[in-house]
Amino acid sequence: MPDQPIHEKNANRFSCILLLTIGLLSLTWGAFSAYVVPHFIHSAYDGHSLAVFNRMIRGQAERPVAEYVDAWHSRSWRLLKYFWLLGLLMAVVLRPEFRKAVWGREEAPDSPPLAGGKSGSRGWREWAIVAILYVALAFVFTLPSSIHPSRALLGRGGDNYLHAWFLWEFARAVVHGQNPFHTTLILYPIGANLTWATTDILGQIMAVPLSLSLGPILTYNLSLILQFALGALFARLLCKRVSGDAAAATIGGIVFGFSPFLLAHAWGHLSLVTTFPLPLYVLALFRLLDKEKPSWKDSALLGLALALVALANYQYALIFVLFTLLMLAVDLGRAGWLPMLRRLSMPLVTSAAVFLLCLSPILLMMLKDYRVTKPASLENATSYSADVLSFFVPSLQQSLLGHYVRKLPERFFVGPGGIEGVEFVGLVALIFALIGCWVARGSQRRTAGRAMVAGMVFALMSLGPTIHILGRPTSLPAPAAPLYKLNMMHFLREPARFSIVTSLCLSLLVSIGLAFTLSRLKIPWKRLVFVCAVGAVILLECLAYPFPSSSIVQPARYWVTPKTTQRCTLPPSVRDGAVLTIPLDDWWHYSDAMWMQMLDGGRYSLIDGRASPYMPGKAWHDFVDKTSILAFLQSESRHDGSAESHQQSANSLVVPSDEKRATDMIKQLNLRAVVVFDAPERPADLNYVRRVFGVSENMVGTCAVFELPRIQDTLPGEDSARPGE
Repeated sequence: MPDQPIHEKNANRFSCILLLTIGLLSLTWGAFSAYVVPHFIHSAYDGHSLAVFNRMIRGQAERPVAEYVDAWHSRSWRLLKYFWLLGLLMAVVLRPEFRKAVWGREEAPDSPPLAGGKSGSRGWREWAIVAILYVALAFVFTLPSSIHPSRALLGRGGDNYLHAWFLWEFARAVVHGQNPFHTTLILYPIGANLTWATTDILGQIMAVPLSLSLGPILTYNLSLILQFALGALFARLLCKRVSGDAAAATIGGIVFGFSPFLLAHAWGHLSLVTTFPLPLYVLALFRLLDKEKPSWKDSALLGLALALVALANYQYALIFVLFTLLMLAVDLGRAGWLPMLRRLSMPLVTSAAVFLLCLSPILLMMLKDYRVTKPASLENATSYSADVLSFFVPSLQQSLLGHYVRKLPERFFVGPGGIEGVEFVGLVALIFALIGCWVARGSQRRTAGRAMVAGMVFALMSLGPTIHILGRPTSLPAPAAPLYKLNMMHFLREPARFSIVTSLCLSLLVSIGLAFTLSRLKIPWKRLVFVCAVGAVILLECLAYPFPSSSIVQPARYWVTPKTTQRCTLPPSVRDGAVLTIPLDDWWHYSDAMWMQMLDGGRYSLIDGRASPYMPGKAWHDFVDKTSILAFLQSESRHDGSAESHQQSANSLVVPSDEKRATDMIKQLNLRAVVVFDAPERPADLNYVRRVFGVSENMVGTCAVFELPRIQDTLPGEDSARPGE
């Protein structure tokens, strides 16, 4: 029997030595930081240490020495945690099982790529190790908040609060046996059809176990981290099926799963980060297109994959329907329309039928309120289009080049916070993608051709109807301008999101180019060093540190500093009724109300004028117009928001005969409380509520809470409704 390699024979002993070394260094560091450094701090504080330390600590007239010592202990423990994390990660990476799973067997360079054949999977251990790697990278990319995921909400203040509420509400409805796509917890008593909202249905289903056990904040944060890892893992599956090389496929998964596009949208759009169905759909589509006689199983798999894409995000479903049409057009030039029509007509019809059958419950609910959402205007599509240079410019938060990027004109970065303007592909990834286009052979050549065409076409489509250069629209129409004359395209509100297809195609081409390069390296350690170097550079090109986080006390917009450290909450006695929140119709305050409701356990419904831009309009507006108190409050919420405007409104306020109507409103809706957000800035609203409802407020942070007395009697013919029913 031939001798085993030394690194495999002594792997356990080496791991034990490494862990023992980490432990000894940790003990040494702990003793040094606990006993030696505080002595230097005290000496420097008194001016008796070395000159350099005396200059560093100038706290004699600023802060007590105890604060410096406490700050040092906090930082030393943080450094110790990072050291242990890095040491354990190193121990895992150096294990032979990990090396075999990530970059394959040592004899892999001598064997040709398995293009178009079996994925060459070596079992669940390989995928488990790679999954752990991707989860670890997801934690790294969301640092520092991912270390304490229950202390802040990942992402920049805005839609992340809304998506956290959707995850919580879906699990709550499932547990109570209610329809998870319709609720009266918001827009009470009319209710809301959530099928038109920006929900992540697939992510909500997956998050139910987390929601029931970990709470809404931790659930959202872990869901975001999980979706990053799953997107990379399934992209690796697609890349490995094409390239046949485990190491190249692993890098390809990173290129897609941690692309700057997804990292930017992770600031607030959980549904756009749920991308793992996209590689599955491409796999199913290529499988159907490449078979001479596709079976009904191939058709069913394609329909199921498209259904998963739609459950992840409706826009992605429409984008990949266009992707399918493009792939059919590409194959049409190779095979001819008549043979392709005979071969694919029935499979595609079967796939469409499976898709419609799977989505039928949701589609029926959407058709019930089809007037809820309106197609975006051409001006909106123009505003949210990618810039010509955005594919070569990193994000604002990019760790290495972000400082230089922030010097570009502000209009270059599309959308709130510049999220929609991030389309960066990365220089190293682009180089290997070009190599992949050049060296593809056999069945790889067909896949590479499809990926190259689709990547370029969807990059052009992301430019929208008008060319933008450095954020400034020009008079030049974009190549996709004729398409935006179709009404269907107006439902794609942000053309920049077409670049998700470019990211996926880029990962495919990168894996092909990297597999070819690795096949030229015959010595295993050279392959190892090369793969690690390429992976490290790609990660650095994508890394955006620190990942932003949002306050869990008060939903904060990303441009506003939180005004309080006390969360707006209602007393436990407010339950099984409705709560009126003011301002009634405000774009940014709906997250305040829904966040308060979620953290209070959903024990009351919200009479709130705007819970999402996709909620039903006519029935709600009719209800508001017929309720004079709500009509007055809604008109008040539409002033310019300045303190002077509020004061003028308060001075000129003429209270109508609403006291009797207020009593009727309390009876009809079982109204239990009124909450005024940013109360110091809304004197008119405070005066109105005091005079109409005849109660005084309690200040909780920056919100004023008016608790109303319970009135058991109802008006004739009216029943008091309970929230959530």
